Amino acid sequence: MGALMYFIRLQFGHLNEAIKLIQEIQDDTYLYERVNSCSQAAQDSFIKLLNCLKGGRDYKKFLQYVGRIRHNTAFHYDPTVIKKALADRASRAEARYSKITSGDHISLCRFKLADQIVDSVVCRQIWKIPKDADLRKEADECVMFGADLCKALLDFSGEFIFRYIQEHAAV
Repeated sequence: MGALMYFIRLQFGHLNEAIKLIQEIQDDTYLYERVNSCSQAAQDSFIKLLNCLKGGRDYKKFLQYVGRIRHNTAFHYDPTVIKKALADRASRAEARYSKITSGDHISLCRFKLADQIVDSVVCRQIWKIPKDADLRKEADECVMFGADLCKALLDFSGEFIFRYIQEHAAV
C-alpha cells in the first residue's frame, strides 16, 4: 500500500506540472488550433484538463486533490503538515506504535510509521477526509479524480504530440 500511495503522489506531482502545458497550449493560438485536428476523444480529454485551469469547473478540486499533493508530499515535503500529523498520532494511544520490518531486499523493508504519517497528511489534511468517514471510499474518490485526469492527459498528449510531429515532419 505504501508503494501504491507513493506512486499516486508522484503521478499527481507530475500531473500538476503537466497542467501548465495545457495552459500554454490554450494560450498559444497556433497550438490551440492543432487541438482541433485531434480526434473527438482527444479533444474531450483536453477539455477535461482545461476544466482544471484557473476559472475552470474543477480548478478548486484540482488544487486540493492534486496541487497540494505535489507541494506537500510528492516533490516537496512541508514540515508543518508532517509535524501536525506526528502530533495527532502521538496524542492517540492506539496509534503510538508502528512496525518496522527489515529484509535482505529493499522490497522487504518497511517503515510503516512513515507511510502512516504521509497517509495522514494526504487523507486528513490535504483531502480533508473526516475521521468518521469511510477512509478507503473517500480516498478512492480523490485518487480516481486524479487518475481520470492522468488518463485524459495521456489520451490527449499522446495524440497531440504525434499529430504535431507528423505535421512538422512533412514540412
